Amino acid sequence: KNKSFNLSPHQSIDIPIKAKHRLENPNSKPLEIIEIQSGDYLGEDDIIRIDDKYERQ
Repeated sequence: KNKSFNLSPHQSIDIPIKAKHRLENPNSKPLEIIEIQSGDYLGEDDIIRIDDKYERQ
């Protein structure tokens, strides 16, 4: 069930709708994330935060 992916520069990954996910940068170089949404609704009020080690709300 839990999967990890190591992406190289300029690689992308699709995250399915409602999939629990997180990102981590194991490198000392800055990480740039470009999020692309598609569909009829592109709002951000549907985000559900899962407890994490940073205690974000």
